[in-house]
Amino acid sequence: YYLNSIKKICEIVSKSKSKLVIKLHPSSVETDIKNIVKQIYPQVMIIKYGNIINLIKSCEIFITIDISTTMLEAQIFGKPIISVIVKNYNFGNATILNSDSCVKANLDNFENIFNQLLNSPDLKKRLTVAGSEYLSNYVYFQNSSSKKFIEMLDQI
Repeated sequence: YYLNSIKKICEIVSKSKSKLVIKLHPSSVETDIKNIVKQIYPQVMIIKYGNIINLIKSCEIFITIDISTTMLEAQIFGKPIISVIVKNYNFGNATILNSDSCVKANLDNFENIFNQLLNSPDLKKRLTVAGSEYLSNYVYFQNSSSKKFIEMLDQI
């Protein structure tokens, strides 16, 4: 399912002439799809390790497969997010997906959602504002977490 999902996303994004970067999970168990995808879509950049902050900062739309902590990083940098749900992990409904701070898609409606988001500044703005609100409700001590952590250690 994973490889086919990536192929379909590459096909759709490539049609729009948008730059696509795929950040794979560094797990050694996950199938390394880099060579397969690069043969079909040579313009797609695939990375598995390293810091992706600069990639998130430079993207227009952040696309993730299922749920990822990188969604929070994308919200921090004010990026609209599409989460393409390809597998049911039986985790229930993640709060980030129910917060209206990202768009939940599947492989059948991804192209439509991607094109809507690509062409709608209002939708992008609504998602980034909702993302900021989500962060303020669920991420505490923004910009001061190290200071708060040291304060907690001092109390021990």
